[in-house]
Amino acid sequence: MGTTQTAVARMERRGCNPTVSTLRKALRATGSDLELSATPLAPQVDETQIAAHLRMTPAERVRYHEAGYRNVGQLVRAALVRE
Repeated sequence: MGTTQTAVARMERRGCNPTVSTLRKALRATGSDLELSATPLAPQVDETQIAAHLRMTPAERVRYHEAGYRNVGQLVRAALVRE
C-alpha cells in the first residue's frame, strides 16, 4: 500500500472516514478491488396520492384540505376530552 503502520492503524480505528481512493489502495494491497454502484431507492411518499391531488381542480383541493382540517380538529377535541 506504500504507507506506514501508523497510517494503517489510524484507518482501522472506529470513526475513520477514508476517501474512496484510500479504500481502493487498501483493498488492492490485499489483492481485492473496490466497486461502487448506485441503486435507486423506493419513493418515500405515496406518488399515487400526489398524482390524484394534481388532477384535482383548485376548488377541489381547497375542499379536500378543509375537510382534513375539520377532521384533525375533531380528533384534537376528542383527545382533550379524554384527558
